[in-house]
Amino acid sequence: SGRSTHCIHPSEFSTFICDRRIAYGVLGVDKQEKIGAHLRRIFDVGHICHDILQGSLKDSLGDNCELEVPVNHERTKIKGHCDGVVVSSAGIRTGIEIKSISSKGFDKLSSAKKDHQKQGTLYGVPLDLRRMNYIYINKDTGNIKEFVVPISKSLWHDMAARAESII
Repeated sequence: SGRSTHCIHPSEFSTFICDRRIAYGVLGVDKQEKIGAHLRRIFDVGHICHDILQGSLKDSLGDNCELEVPVNHERTKIKGHCDGVVVSSAGIRTGIEIKSISSKGFDKLSSAKKDHQKQGTLYGVPLDLRRMNYIYINKDTGNIKEFVVPISKSLWHDMAARAESII
């Protein structure tokens, strides 16, 4: 997959409730998962949505926007890439997390999903971000919704404690 090994990926905190599964990844145990053609196509569409939005962000914000910003928090073994970081003229750092979603889920959105906020927080604290901008793109229509959420230190502490327990 090209992903880092022997670490905890921020997306795993929202994808897996089983700490043992995450611990196997920290230990470097080979995964036995198989992704079917239908799910692979869904992932591919999500990646295309990311590429399109990231390209537009870079075109419009230029040097004020860094894409695929690496995160590596040694103590918790949290490692990944934040979709983007924008720095305002006042020096305020805002993260960007892009999520693709079907019309069914998109129409119900009134705020950033809690699982996505967990992931964003795991990027936000190590990157010293003030807030995270969650950008949802409707895969069926191309419509976009944005939700700006302050980084929660208490949520970080809860998840860092979970990571330390897993380790």
